Amino acid sequence: MTRKYKAIRIAALIAAVMLMTAMWFFSSQTGEESGRLSGAVTRFLLKLVRLEPTPARLDRIGYIVRKAAHFNLFLCLGLALGVAAGSPRKPFRALWAVPAAALCALGDETHQHFVAARAAMWQDCLLDSCGALTGAALALGIWALAARRRSKRTKSKKPIQNQ
Repeated sequence: MTRKYKAIRIAALIAAVMLMTAMWFFSSQTGEESGRLSGAVTRFLLKLVRLEPTPARLDRIGYIVRKAAHFNLFLCLGLALGVAAGSPRKPFRALWAVPAAALCALGDETHQHFVAARAAMWQDCLLDSCGALTGAALALGIWALAARRRSKRTKSKKPIQNQ
């Protein structure tokens, strides 16, 4: 493996650790703190699209914001873990990110169970795992493209043989 790929994999592993740290921070927030944060994001989005923040809209859009945050955070984790695990020679190793991230999702929900005014939900574990699967699939695609590019590069370097 070249130095470039090693550096990419190490950077991806560092990103994964940072994402897991952020998850721990978000899961440590009480229900009130978490509600304030998602409410602020929801209000910002409604203001951005120039909609009145009615209670019904705040509830509906707030729910979507919270679920999108779950999915996207784990998509990023799945991508980072997939890039860290894969390589151009073994791109399918990127799929190890799925069970690893699913375990993180389970840990995240378990952690929330012990935080005031928070609840552990199996639906969030499933949503998180779907996000991780999407991220790992992107990582697999990245490594497959790198393998293809590497293969083309090595073929072009071979000398032409006379027959």
